[in-house]
Amino acid sequence: LDEAWPGHENVNFETLVQPSEIDLLLQRRLPAIEEGHECDDILLYMPSQVQDKNGDDDNARASGIEGQLNSYLMAVMLATYTSKAMVILESTEDLVPGGSQFGCPSNAFNEAKKTAGKEQRFDTDEDVPKGLSRLIQHSEWLSRGCSVPCQNNHDYEKWSNVRKKNRKSKYAQHSTCRNDSGWESRVLVVDEVDVQRLFENNFKGKMLHRPSPTAYNWALRLGAKKYEAQTFADLEDEEDIWDFVSALLARSDVLRFQPWIAKDARKFIHLSQLPMQVSYDAFHVRREGN
Repeated sequence: LDEAWPGHENVNFETLVQPSEIDLLLQRRLPAIEEGHECDDILLYMPSQVQDKNGDDDNARASGIEGQLNSYLMAVMLATYTSKAMVILESTEDLVPGGSQFGCPSNAFNEAKKTAGKEQRFDTDEDVPKGLSRLIQHSEWLSRGCSVPCQNNHDYEKWSNVRKKNRKSKYAQHSTCRNDSGWESRVLVVDEVDVQRLFENNFKGKMLHRPSPTAYNWALRLGAKKYEAQTFADLEDEEDIWDFVSALLARSDVLRFQPWIAKDARKFIHLSQLPMQVSYDAFHVRREGN
């Protein structure tokens, strides 16, 4: 456990690194964006909730926890590389019982309701987030404080239709819409399938290309200091580049779990009765087959 955070043990289980290793000055160092234009260019990420039963919609093919987190981090990489605010749009419908495939905090349920002849369902408190947001806290420095764009004329279904239409193109397709304020937003709307497709087909090669001034600016948007960004821009080995990106993502507090996830993780780890003052290597062994 992080000795620099006494009395805050749960915080140790919210992040990928110890709390004292997180760069708390990151937001002051990020490249400046003209005031009033923070939400002009947005990557709108639509996480999946349920398994695809009919094969009609790739958005319904929800992966397991590893796949969801991997796609989320890929979306973060695309958003920072292209200098977009990243906003998450979750379905307002409970596509799975409880509103998320990641379970519910113990105090999330309202009174259980049962309809005659139908499976029992539970209503969750409106303050409890749905979908992927049940698992993670999306960083404000990634969203730039932007909300879902153009809510006056684009609901979840309409953005979903835009996403499906754009999937027919090999390249990233942007849509432009007008907000209540009168400002227009340029939006790239994607789900986890789109993110992986765009990463492999459009952006991976650009991210690895050297020499490239884009690499320097990308590192700054990931929270690197200037000398770190220059070091990153000079890297040529693919493994070194991805290792550097991973380190910046971890230090930038991109992946922070919700407090109830941290609480459960802490409880589970303490069942091992291992000393918490030392470091351990962890291995995830997966079962093959059905």
